[in-house]
Amino acid sequence: MHRYQNDYEIIYLIREGDDNAFQYMVSKYHPLIAKTIRKFHLAYMYEDIYQDSLMCLHKSIFAYDPAYTKTFTRYFEMNLTRMFITTIQRLKRKTWAHEMQEDSLIYNCHANALKGPYFDAYLEEIKACLTPQEFEIFCLRELTSASIQFLCEKFGRTEKSIYNTLYRAKRKIKALYDTNNFDKAGNF
Repeated sequence: MHRYQNDYEIIYLIREGDDNAFQYMVSKYHPLIAKTIRKFHLAYMYEDIYQDSLMCLHKSIFAYDPAYTKTFTRYFEMNLTRMFITTIQRLKRKTWAHEMQEDSLIYNCHANALKGPYFDAYLEEIKACLTPQEFEIFCLRELTSASIQFLCEKFGRTEKSIYNTLYRAKRKIKALYDTNNFDKAGNF
């Protein structure tokens, strides 16, 4: 394959079934695909998005009409951009639905947490760094998934007060287990 062939000739060869011509187009448009993936901040799922981009390239080759006022490069770039926008919207919808489901489970679930072999030691450590009420609220919310409404009713406090207590408790626990607070011997 000569590097000096234009896109119209390569598209014709691909439509005629030349796999080498398609591989040439893949190598030619690889930088554009990689740049667009980074532009849309989708590098964390690069392999999947790259495969989708190759399918978009293939579809664009067969859908492209030379009578368009755009070059094939601009036509493909437009299709690729639209595909990424659709992908991001789909990901946002899935995230939103997952968050709603998670919120519903937390609100309605009062199940007991599963205990591991170090569970009691963990409870003793966090109990030492929290006030009695912080400890009780933290355990009910984080370990048994009690709802905020349940905690408000149990302690006669507002939602904001419960959230503030949970925030303080989590901050204290994080500080307790922060590795920067340990010296080389494992002591504080």
